[in-house]
Amino acid sequence: MARAAQELQYMAVCVRVGERRCAPQAWRELITRLDGLPLMAKLEAVNRFINRYPYVPTWQNWHRLSYWEAPFEFLARGAQCQDYAIAKYMALHAAGVSDAQIRVLLVRDTDLGVDHAVLLADVDGVSYILDNLKPGIVPAVHDIQYRPYYAINQSGYWKYLGGRSMSAATGAATP
Repeated sequence: MARAAQELQYMAVCVRVGERRCAPQAWRELITRLDGLPLMAKLEAVNRFINRYPYVPTWQNWHRLSYWEAPFEFLARGAQCQDYAIAKYMALHAAGVSDAQIRVLLVRDTDLGVDHAVLLADVDGVSYILDNLKPGIVPAVHDIQYRPYYAINQSGYWKYLGGRSMSAATGAATP
């Protein structure tokens, strides 16, 4: 989060690829486009924008087994599922969406037998999943293959105890 916060402080738009202390033009255009939109429209726009970037294994980008990218690193290199979720979270946060409405959710995908990360967003009492594996946004209770472990945002951490379905992620969690 510290690396992401440092990136997001830059207001100038990058002129050249690889330039530092500036924001990629695509990022600035996205945040500007989101201004004044209703929350659901913001979610859809961010999901479409971020999902168009390529999935790239951490090892290929960073020669490490684990590395969580800041949004501008993601835009420059592509990344893994947690990086999609973080970029979506940070874009929505930059567009004025509060922490009370969004969090990065770590889940077990029981269909694929792997751990996965998505963004969970609450809109009018309904929780929605923004997933790099799916083009659209769906209510969390419909993603029955996902079993929540924990969620994080800049305000806190939630652990899901015994959640057998995504309905656990939409209800009370242990902060």
